[in-house]
Amino acid sequence: MKYYIKLLDAIEEACPDCDIIIQSITPLASTCTLKKLTNDLVNRSNLLLLVLAYSRDLKFLDTTSQMKDSEGYMKLEFCSSDDGIHINQQGYEVWINMLRTHELKD
Repeated sequence: MKYYIKLLDAIEEACPDCDIIIQSITPLASTCTLKKLTNDLVNRSNLLLLVLAYSRDLKFLDTTSQMKDSEGYMKLEFCSSDDGIHINQQGYEVWINMLRTHELKD
């Protein structure tokens, strides 16, 4: 979180009038092979990002609900590779659609 805070400080200093949107971290697919990176960690990090957004009066966009399957993993149709981490074109389309159509929480 300290790096997010430093980044936010730098953005706000460089562009004090810009609208900042903190976005949730996308979930991991069941094919993710990195043992240290888990959906539990992603979920906890997203909660911290939400709290950070509220504490700084910034907008927050939760994309995870649109990207998760019934078991809480990233839907495989959104994965760009076997690493289970990165999203593909279809995943980006979901993300962009959410930016365009969802009310952002202040």
